[in-house]
Amino acid sequence: MVLALIFFVQCQTKTNENRSQKPSLKDSLKVSLKSNGIIGVVQPQVLCDSNKAYSYALYLPHSYDTSKKYAVAFLFDPHGNGARPLTLYTPLADKYHYILVGSNNCRNGLPWENIKEISQVMIKEILNKYAIDTKRIYTIGFSGGARIASALAISSAQITGVTSIGAGFQNSNANLTYNFDFFGMAGHSDFNMTELLTLDQMLSTTKMQHYTHFYEGKHEWASSEEMNYAFLWHEFQAIKTHKIALNKKEIDEFTSKELNLARDAKNLRHLDKEHNALSRVVSFTEGLQDISTYKQNLEKLASSPSLLNLQKKREQIKKEEEDISKSYFKSLKTNSITWWKNEINKRKKNTTKSNLGEVQMNERLLGFLGLATYMLANNAVNNKDQKMAEKLLQIYEWLEPANPEVYYLKACMESELGKKEVALASLNKSIMLGFKDYTRLKSEIHFSVIQNDPQFLKILADK
Repeated sequence: MVLALIFFVQCQTKTNENRSQKPSLKDSLKVSLKSNGIIGVVQPQVLCDSNKAYSYALYLPHSYDTSKKYAVAFLFDPHGNGARPLTLYTPLADKYHYILVGSNNCRNGLPWENIKEISQVMIKEILNKYAIDTKRIYTIGFSGGARIASALAISSAQITGVTSIGAGFQNSNANLTYNFDFFGMAGHSDFNMTELLTLDQMLSTTKMQHYTHFYEGKHEWASSEEMNYAFLWHEFQAIKTHKIALNKKEIDEFTSKELNLARDAKNLRHLDKEHNALSRVVSFTEGLQDISTYKQNLEKLASSPSLLNLQKKREQIKKEEEDISKSYFKSLKTNSITWWKNEINKRKKNTTKSNLGEVQMNERLLGFLGLATYMLANNAVNNKDQKMAEKLLQIYEWLEPANPEVYYLKACMESELGKKEVALASLNKSIMLGFKDYTRLKSEIHFSVIQNDPQFLKILADK
């Protein structure tokens, strides 16, 4: 009887252990996600449960565990390519334990009401389905997507921080102060660089936590290396506001790296690079460590005649660039196509000069012209102004011969003129150069002439 009682107790103990070891729903979900290959892999198109017309790209970091909470970043591409930025920044998502979500529907040209609705559906779903730290919800955008990212933060108290690449706020005023922290980014050859520089100067008159990072690059999504600064900025802001614990090792490593960059720049007499590195140490880590020495060195450097002279030259270039941009925009419709061909060639040749400031200005002006020409050409096509559309599209092609949008607009114009074969050839060239917006293609009002053509139907079938 004693042996039977011992056996019964042991069996009951094992049964209770088995019950306690039964995986929870969250653990089961984690196993399911891993077995389905979802964790650590960019999912390019996840349909929203509440509205199948909307979708997003998703990346869950390798560390994803439903028993923990993760920061989330919603990314906005100007063309609605949600997977594009995710593929760039997955190493950062793994490094800083972020969930990344890229909208496939928010894009340039949509009314704000539509963008807001799409974003709300997407954000609500992500917060309900995944293990999110609701104190750390960020938006990241490039170009028109940057304006979306900041506009969402302005309109919603949910957003903790914004990273804005290649564009500033949609609307701003001299007294703006918002509750989110802001990290602006632009390449020196980005035609919107001066806009972000102006915004940075404006924000410096407020108490809003902000930093603007300039680097070698053009108007495009920032590299993972440059974007690392944005993630670090938001990490350090989260520490300062007690959202996450102090990470002294991370702060020390960042400080050491930046001081080494400042030292190397000083040895090469690159005063602006030295200034930028010291500025990052002071701005990023103020309140997290003693920065008094770094601050003194930064103030001394900032007041040096050489750096002041360099900044003065940059202000002069900025003013010249603003004046030329205004003149260009006014002249696109009025100046002859021959004049524009000569002007574009002149700017392109001037990008090889030894004066780096002038080289970068010319690159920015050419980028600005590309955007301005696209906007005006698109309007001319929509208004069926054939003569103006042909002129602007020729200028656009000289500016950006590898841009698929050039040939897409040409196809629209040619289709309106009843030139089926030419329109289809232009459309095929656009696709060959990377055009992928098949939703737009299906609903394009300018393609009524070719929409039933076998070649057009084959393009849709092959997508």
